[in-house]
Parts: sequence; C-alpha cells; structure tokens
Amino acid sequence: MSVQDIPFYMSSIRSRNYSCLAALVVLTLEWASAFPHELEWIWTRPITAVKCIYIYARYVGLVAQIVNYFYLFELFSTVPVPEHACRTWYTVLMSTGTSLLLAIDFILMLRVYALYNRSSTIASVMGTLGICQIILEILCIVHSMPHIPFDPICNSTSIPKETYYFVALEGLLQVVIWTMMFRRRVVLGSRNVGRIPLVELLVRDGTCVAIVICAIFFYNLPHTLYTETTKVHFIFVWPITFFSGAACRLVMNMHSSEVRPQPTSTEINLTSVFGITVDGPSYTTRSRNN
Repeated sequence: MSVQDIPFYMSSIRSRNYSCLAALVVLTLEWASAFPHELEWIWTRPITAVKCIYIYARYVGLVAQIVNYFYLFELFSTVPVPEHACRTWYTVLMSTGTSLLLAIDFILMLRVYALYNRSSTIASVMGTLGICQIILEILCIVHSMPHIPFDPICNSTSIPKETYYFVALEGLLQVVIWTMMFRRRVVLGSRNVGRIPLVELLVRDGTCVAIVICAIFFYNLPHTLYTETTKVHFIFVWPITFFSGAACRLVMNMHSSEVRPQPTSTEINLTSVFGITVDGPSYTTRSRNN
C-alpha cells in the first residue's frame, strides 16, 4: 500500500461505516415496529420450531449488526487491517448471513409442506434442497475462506467458486418454492374454491422474498466481477438486515390472521406448524383488525 492510496482507502472506510450504520438503524426500527406483535404472537406462545427460528433470526441478526458496527470502529478503521482479522470478520458475517437465509428458506419450505397436506414427497424434495444448501454453505466457509485474498481495508479481491454454486442452488430453491405455491393456488382456483386469503398471503410473501433475494445476489455478483472487489457492507451487512427482518415478517404474517374452519373442502391442512391450529382440512381467514 502506497501513501497515495491512503486517502482513497479512508474514504472507502467512511462510506462503509455509514452504510453499516444505516443497515443497523433500519433493522433496529424494524424490530421496534414489530415488537408489540412479537410480545403477543411469539413470547406468549408455546415453544415450537418456528418460534425458535423467529427468535434466532430476530436477535442473532440484531446482535450481529451491533457487534459489527462497533468492530468497524475498533479494528477496521485504520489501514492496513491485519489479514487474520479480515478473515475472522468475513467468516462470522458469512456464517450469520447464510444461516439467516437458511431460516427464510426453512420457513418458506414449511409453508409449502403445509399447503400440500404434509406430503412426504414434498418433504423429501424440500429437505434435499435444504441439505444441499447447508453443505454448500459449509464448503464456502471451510474450504474457500482460508484462501480469499484481502486488500488493506478488508475488501476481498476474488469470489470463491463455491459461491456460484450456492447462489445457483438458492435461485433454484426460490423458483421451486414459488412454483409449488402458485401451482397450489391455481389448482384451488380450478376447483371453484375461490381466492383463499391465507393462500394469497403465502404466494405474495413467497414472491416478494424470491424477488428480493434474487436481486441481492444478481446485483452483488456482477458488481463484484466488474469492480474486482467484494465490499462487505454490500454482500453481508445489508443482506443480514433484510434476511433477519424478512424471516421475522414471514412468521408474523402467519399470525396476523385468525384461521377458522369452514364446511367446504379445499384440501389444505395448515396445521400448528406456525402456531396456528386449524380444525379440519379447510379454512378462511379473518384479520384481527376486523
């Protein structure tokens, strides 16, 4: 690193710090806005897998952002930053980001599983894709992280090849989840069941999540290839904010409607997987605000 490069690096550090602060503020505001409903729908309910995922996504994401922000000022605001510190920082942020993404995927897969009446075939397909995601995540961290080069301010200067496989599989998973939800919606419509509010909610949520996840990946990869630099606030910090908030909102949305049985058959069995009990195979929803 030459003396002439120092002003450029210091400017990059300031931009990174402001961006990370903004990501922390957004996540904190999102937590504050959802906290009253969290008290009602999460903390007062029995312990379930979905409740544990919610608590993990909410508070691991929030703590990770707080710790990251303070570390930026303690260790990463002077140049050059020791390479071992960069590697540890990347490993923690990558592990947090990918685990939060897996939390979103798991919630979406549970929704599909419930929509298809706990089908063992659906469980096998979703489970296989989920296991492949976990394996690729571990490979990205264990195999590629020791070999990633860094510049003096902890921007990595290459993309591990495992990352491309992970992104491709995540894109495939989102397409499969959305397609299966949309197909279920079409099947119900063809049977003159009409629009079911809860199914509409599932399809809407799945569509929004798929679009944003794909946008994050398909922006970051070309940008990194073009600039030949991986900026941590683009690839980890802001995605952590989104993944944490999105996972929690997916669970909250399931609790924002009352579910009541109806005499018509729709062949849907949304069970207590989400803490919502349905007595019988069919239902309609009514907003709590009504």
